[in-house]
Amino acid sequence: MTERDKAAIERMRRSGLSYQEIADNLAISKDAVRSYCRTHDIAPDTDIRQDTGICPVCGKPLKKVSGKGRRRRFCSDGCRMEWWKSHPSEKGHDIGRIRVYRCAGCGKPFRGYGSVERKYCCHECYISHRFGNGA
Repeated sequence: MTERDKAAIERMRRSGLSYQEIADNLAISKDAVRSYCRTHDIAPDTDIRQDTGICPVCGKPLKKVSGKGRRRRFCSDGCRMEWWKSHPSEKGHDIGRIRVYRCAGCGKPFRGYGSVERKYCCHECYISHRFGNGA
């Protein structure tokens, strides 16, 4: 990786581009971009994970985790799941990808992402349909 590539990576990452977008622009691997950004602590300026130390869902302070690794973004799994449910476009779950299914257990229609072979709206319907109501 040249010095020009390193400067371009830093500039593009700070402007908010993903590792894959940077890799495609510079014709280098995504892993090389991610490694460089992590070792040099380069994060997008628009990223909500800027070291605020506060959970974006509930506002509680985040506990510091010693050692290397990813910075914490949420205080708990509950907050993480709530945030992702309310921000589906952040992970590519746009309206065009939502499918409507009919539950094989209860017969009600349900919406969701996932496989075309999906059969059940919830785990309870799966258990009762697959193993009977006495399980």
